[in-house]
Amino acid sequence: MKNLKELFEIRKNLKKDKKLVHSIVSKIGVFEICNFTLATGARIICADAIEEVEEVTKNADSLTISLANINKTRFESQKSALESAKQNNKPVSIDVVGVGISDFRRNILNELFKIKIPEVIKGNFTEIESLYKGYKTIGIDELENDSNDIFYKKSVVKELSKKLNSVVLATGEVDIISNGEEVVTISNGSDFMPQIVATGCILNSIIGAYLTELDPLNAAIISVLLFDISGEISKGSSPIERFINMQSVFYNLDYETVKDKMRLEYEKI
Repeated sequence: MKNLKELFEIRKNLKKDKKLVHSIVSKIGVFEICNFTLATGARIICADAIEEVEEVTKNADSLTISLANINKTRFESQKSALESAKQNNKPVSIDVVGVGISDFRRNILNELFKIKIPEVIKGNFTEIESLYKGYKTIGIDELENDSNDIFYKKSVVKELSKKLNSVVLATGEVDIISNGEEVVTISNGSDFMPQIVATGCILNSIIGAYLTELDPLNAAIISVLLFDISGEISKGSSPIERFINMQSVFYNLDYETVKDKMRLEYEKI
């Protein structure tokens, strides 16, 4: 894991380099997804036409995909883009939204993983646990009766990371990130964030931006830190007002603020 100063140097580089993220995600939150991605300094294109996704991914610097609001048409585009990412050595982040809720989503994810295991696999803990257990839980929002045992949760994330040879991020009250050898927990954020549509897809796209400059573990870490702390310190009298303010906070976050606010624990296995 890089130290915070190193991560902020990379943040400056991203704002300078203007790398391109190809995002094939839900249309529900595409406006917010694009704006937060642009706030990292990266550029974004949300091309999902089957006729062009292979070429767009080839010309982009990373790819982000999501099971949110998935359908057959978008699935075919994601497959084609993922094939291109594999052939052209482009890093990929996926949000496994609702993976345990239907055979349709499970089958889609299995087909995608046959093509290429993404460098970062993101979901809430229920979704990640569903992958770990073989899709036995429903998983859209984290269930209240999920185990509160942080050691169990860290073990699930770490073991799934080892199994898939990918960085796994499980979001929740405590966010857990692992590459199978290192485990990072981040306890920032705000309880208003789950009340806003598409925050998971936004975070996935931010990760895609940082994947253009960083290894998967550190890309996930800096993305979660910036996103969570932005939500934590944004102001407003309602969830939506705080969310609107959150983008400005995200854009302007500085090193000292993050250093002061971050609640991060690191463990090397």
